[in-house]
Amino acid sequence: MKQIILEQGVFTSIFYLSNKLQAEGDKLSNELTLKQWFLLLLLYKGNLNNPTVNNLALEMGVTRQSMKKMVAILEKNGYLSVEKSSSDSRALCISPTYKAYDFFQTNMLLGKKLLDKVFAGITQDELANALQLLQKMQANLRTAGEADE
Repeated sequence: MKQIILEQGVFTSIFYLSNKLQAEGDKLSNELTLKQWFLLLLLYKGNLNNPTVNNLALEMGVTRQSMKKMVAILEKNGYLSVEKSSSDSRALCISPTYKAYDFFQTNMLLGKKLLDKVFAGITQDELANALQLLQKMQANLRTAGEADE
């Protein structure tokens, strides 16, 4: 198959999956959208060294403005705490509240069910190959984004 046809097929599939995942994920909870859930999950897992608006936006692949809006909503609803950074007065440090932790304790199985649904019948080798491909694509976009700046 020609390269361009394969590229278009992969691109179309990723776009479709993104929309379907968003729609399915938004059905999981009346409280949070899938993007809000993902943001809280990043903070809940605690793997980020410096959870600021800018760092979270970069980690999620969204704009700073979009992240600020999402953080403001989650702070208003009691899921996040926002404080000025002690090392940089311009930066806002974001941390999950007990309400966020409680949400995950109560709803973790819902996320697992979505993953089980999405990855049903897919082998570990297929997942490894898909992850490798997606990571290369992410790196390409990061490099292209840096060149644009």
